[in-house]
Amino acid sequence: EAPAYFDTDPDRYTNAVGAELDGVVDFRGFARGVMGRYASKERYQSLDEAGKEQLRAHLMAFTDALRTGMVNTYSRGLLAFGGSRVELGEVDMAPGSTRVASVTQRVFGDDGKIYTVKYQMGQYRDGSWKLRNLIIENINLGEIYRGQFEAAVLEADGDLGAVIANWDDNRVKSLSSEK
Repeated sequence: EAPAYFDTDPDRYTNAVGAELDGVVDFRGFARGVMGRYASKERYQSLDEAGKEQLRAHLMAFTDALRTGMVNTYSRGLLAFGGSRVELGEVDMAPGSTRVASVTQRVFGDDGKIYTVKYQMGQYRDGSWKLRNLIIENINLGEIYRGQFEAAVLEADGDLGAVIANWDDNRVKSLSSEK
């Protein structure tokens, strides 16, 4: 239905996609992975109570910023491929684990090209499976975002708050410089 109303009410579509993703994506876990060493368990445990509170606030703010960007990006991509045929492929369990899996999806474009998407999933204590990372055509979004976050922190002289506040600007600038 989205193509019929998207031009006049894009927020309706984006909010609907976001609501669906909230049930299947571990945005907090993804954000923590992107923050890497800046949100590691070791770093958290090394902080005093004020530092721990600040890190929790940074993680919450970054989770929100990352979620917004991912929902917007995924929404646009989904709209572009909305009429395409999609096939669910194989499910590969991580070696030695029953709680980590990679699910392959193939999207058949109108031009005949087949796009491969891999969803890296984790099973939680409640039995639910949620997305932890996304690989599109061998482009690992978690790794790319982590590198961009690291570069932005270095550029901001370690100011995580500034990096988080400007996350979209940093990400767009970084992607533009990679071309």
